[in-house]
Amino acid sequence: MNEALIHLRVPASLKARWVRLSRENSQRLTDWIIERVERSISMATGAPDQTAEGVSAEAVAEDARGLKVAAVPRGFSHHS
Repeated sequence: MNEALIHLRVPASLKARWVRLSRENSQRLTDWIIERVERSISMATGAPDQTAEGVSAEAVAEDARGLKVAAVPRGFSHHS
């Protein structure tokens, strides 16, 4: 699989919450975040879920409280 790296800056308290929730689901933090982002996109667009390989539909159904997918503001550069 061809992979790309994404860096996130979040408050330490939010990361701690995500780590706790991912561990409760016996998942790596990365897999937990991917599931929630993909589910949020699917819910917003009505498109089928495109979760990471090997992720069950049951795991995707887990609650995604607090995670929002937002558009990048105009004039914001991803490469700055």
